[in-house]
Order: sequence, then structure tokens, then C-alpha cells
Amino acid sequence: MTQADDSLKVADYCLKETNESIYITQNDEGDMVIKSIDTYEKREQLLRLRARVLQAEWERIDGAKTMSATEARKNLRERLGEL
Repeated sequence: MTQADDSLKVADYCLKETNESIYITQNDEGDMVIKSIDTYEKREQLLRLRARVLQAEWERIDGAKTMSATEARKNLRERLGEL
């Protein structure tokens, strides 16, 4: 078995078994990150959610109409009932 084969086994384990990213450095500087598609998609989904929450918070600060948790639940139940 070659060193390349061993490296591929380590990469496969990191990416698929543990969902950890692999960090590649060059001259002791970060160069790139390799991650599984699943890990990447989950991170992108989290970033989109954070952006939406931040946008909602800015709208609230700017005076947008808000509602209580009870009102939000009621609206959701009504919308689900329409489906």
C-alpha cells in the first residue's frame, strides 16, 4: 500500500465517518478545506438560516411589526389548516 492509498483512507474516514473537514496548508498557511457534500450542504443551510434570522432582527429593530409566540403558533396552525 502506498502513502497515497493511506492518505485516501484517512480522507475517506474524515469525510464520511466523522464528517470532519480536512484542512490543507501550504507553507504553514491555510490553503483550502475539503469537506463532504453532506457537511457542506448542512453548513450552507445553517448560513442561510442565520442570514434570515439576522434580516428579521434588522427589520424588527427598524420597527417592523412583530407578533408573540402565541400569535405565531395560531397563524401557523391556520396556514396548515388551509393545506
